Amino acid sequence: NAEYMGTGEAQKLRSSVNKIKNEISSLEGAVNNNPLEKFVVVMNDFYVKSNELINQLEARSTKLDKEVKELAEYFGEDSTQMKLDNFVSLFNQFVYDFKEAENELEQDRIRAEKEAKTEAEKQKKLQEREQKLATSTSSFPVTGSAAAVSQLGSQSRSFGA
Repeated sequence: NAEYMGTGEAQKLRSSVNKIKNEISSLEGAVNNNPLEKFVVVMNDFYVKSNELINQLEARSTKLDKEVKELAEYFGEDSTQMKLDNFVSLFNQFVYDFKEAENELEQDRIRAEKEAKTEAEKQKKLQEREQKLATSTSSFPVTGSAAAVSQLGSQSRSFGA
């Protein structure tokens, strides 16, 4: 996890490396046939390599700053105030919240499916009971029932008389 080195930090690094170059330049004139000569050669190589790397770093840093501003504007944020670490933090929170919402929706879907299945089973059982009840009441003999009713009616009149 390398931390982002903004344009300002790259400029500070360049300033430090330029100070080293100035020191090397001041030593170059004084080192003829001196043990410091090797030091100047090594440090000069260091300066050349580090200067190249700083140029690359500054170019990448500038490009990154531009892209962060474009992304901030795209997401409706104030690009003049948005720094990379703030943007990454906001984006990270968005991704986390999105995944949470996605999980909640999935749980709601599963819960709704279970409820629908349970309701369907209840309806099926209710229909089966109604069907059994209808079947069991229709199995009583219908023949002679009118006669039985009239016989009961005549018996009740005889009791009342």
